[in-house]
Amino acid sequence: MEEIGESQIDLGEESPLELNDRLFSINFIPVRGTDAESIIVIMRDISKQKQVETALYRAKEAAEEMSTIKSTFLANMSHELRTPLNAILGCSQLMEMDSEILSDKHRKFIEYIKSSGDHLLEMVNDILDLSKIEAGKIEIEKRPFDLSLMLPRSPSTIKSLADEKRIQMELNIAPDLGVLDADEVRIKG
Repeated sequence: MEEIGESQIDLGEESPLELNDRLFSINFIPVRGTDAESIIVIMRDISKQKQVETALYRAKEAAEEMSTIKSTFLANMSHELRTPLNAILGCSQLMEMDSEILSDKHRKFIEYIKSSGDHLLEMVNDILDLSKIEAGKIEIEKRPFDLSLMLPRSPSTIKSLADEKRIQMELNIAPDLGVLDADEVRIKG
């Protein structure tokens, strides 16, 4: 570092300089091998580069803030959806306990309510899982489960819709599919 007048400069290093609302990068390079002490001064206007850097930094900050807002929204939405959904599922379970006094038709309605509620709860959980995936916090729970027991439960959520439109649904699953070691909840989704 050498002093020139009242300011100090780093020879061979870039130094910023603000002049007339513009930003410059100045590089002082000593010239060796001559009798007189000389330096070469290279000056570049970096105003636009700094504006772009500042805009990128602000965009990054805004994106991080929006991500935090989204995560907070998803957590709140999850709670707001789960509370009434758990009430619906609880009521359907209570009605299922008294199913001997209900007709077959009403028992099927309760079964549809319960399976649709379970499906909706899984969808809410899936939305939260997406948020966890983005945050890198998803946990896979690998456990062995029987495919031939899991697969028949999956279409029951759309059966009521098919019945409404008078569409016949048929499910043929081989009984000997075997055991799979995976996350059943994520496969079923």
